[in-house]
Amino acid sequence: MEMSTPLATGLAELACDHPEWRPWLTLLSVAHGTFGDPLWARAVPDGATLMEQAQSGAPLLEGAVLSVDAEGADRFMRRIFGVAESNGGSAAPLEAAAHDPRLDSLAILEAAIRQDARGLSRWATILSVEPAALRVVAGVAVTPLLHACRCAWQDGLTQGWTRGYCPVCGAWPTLAEARGLERSRHLRCGRCGGDWRTDWRGCPFCANEDHATLGSLVGDESMESRTVETCEACEGYLKAITTLKATPADALTLVDLDSVELDIAALEHGYVRPEDSGYRLRVRVVGAWR
Repeated sequence: MEMSTPLATGLAELACDHPEWRPWLTLLSVAHGTFGDPLWARAVPDGATLMEQAQSGAPLLEGAVLSVDAEGADRFMRRIFGVAESNGGSAAPLEAAAHDPRLDSLAILEAAIRQDARGLSRWATILSVEPAALRVVAGVAVTPLLHACRCAWQDGLTQGWTRGYCPVCGAWPTLAEARGLERSRHLRCGRCGGDWRTDWRGCPFCANEDHATLGSLVGDESMESRTVETCEACEGYLKAITTLKATPADALTLVDLDSVELDIAALEHGYVRPEDSGYRLRVRVVGAWR
């Protein structure tokens, strides 16, 4: 599959503006190039039975079994590892892992969906790579599968989802959008592209609604459409943008990267992003052999 022209252009512009990001952007390019590939679409189970559980606050992926073509997933994962190695940076030691017969692509995809840091650390030990590098690469590698789940289930998503975490994959939102002329508030998931409407006030991470402890950091005049929402209760932050229409799901990562100055401002003021996932998923990734 090929990337859309706007996405390819956006990646190229970021690479030009930030040469130090090129290894990371190359990984994104490879992963995004497989969005919509039947390899991932065929792995997604029927979502009809999953919609009921969303009523109780469980993401749609909770309890799901994803049957992925084992050979295709292995080729893709080893390609991702090889691209990470060839582009240098902190992921360079993945060269040996790309050819290691012990590499279990399905297990790594499963751990990445669950945001299981401990499980990924075990695989890093087995493959003799840096845990941080494996977490980054696995997080990129799993996005095509997560986007396939969101695409397959989005028409049946529960209306009125009130949780702060993503209704599809349970991750915390990457950013908030004040959308359209009415400025309706939507939270967006950078992992699967999830999009859910929420109330204007309230911290998505700790559900704090105390106006006195909720604030914002505002950039300079040229960045007035981009702000940082802050919460004193949990010391968390969320980037927020004003937009006329929804950011395309496959472009959320680009918006996230292009607003890194907001992350820096938040960190300088003592605010952080939660390290854990919003919901601890129980999900399985199994092989579907042809």
